Amino acid sequence: MLTLCCLTIILITTFTSLLFSETVPQLQLEGVLDGEGIVNLDRPANGRIFYEDPENKILLIDFKEVSTKLAVVKVTQAQNILMEDKVGDLAIDSIYEVDLSNYGKGQYTITLVTAEKEEITKEIAIE
Repeated sequence: MLTLCCLTIILITTFTSLLFSETVPQLQLEGVLDGEGIVNLDRPANGRIFYEDPENKILLIDFKEVSTKLAVVKVTQAQNILMEDKVGDLAIDSIYEVDLSNYGKGQYTITLVTAEKEEITKEIAIE
């Protein structure tokens, strides 16, 4: 009887946990895993700044890896500015997301402009 009671409690707990759990999609990043299990796609002098998903639909920018405050994020293609966002009011530890699904196939440049007018660039290809 005690075994049946314990088994019932375990089943109800498991079912309730599954019923009320939220499915959270995971961003699958590709690249080389470092010792901390973090995907490293780009190793600029400042640290790991840029992270891409395998389908080139999202680019994440880690502001805290830049040694100074960022002022602007730009996306350009062949010298044409496609997106320019002033980010000077964002926290220095922000993670900024660029939705690459808005852009067609081609070569693009992501430019980060610091408050001191220095530029950090990353070339990406969308196929």
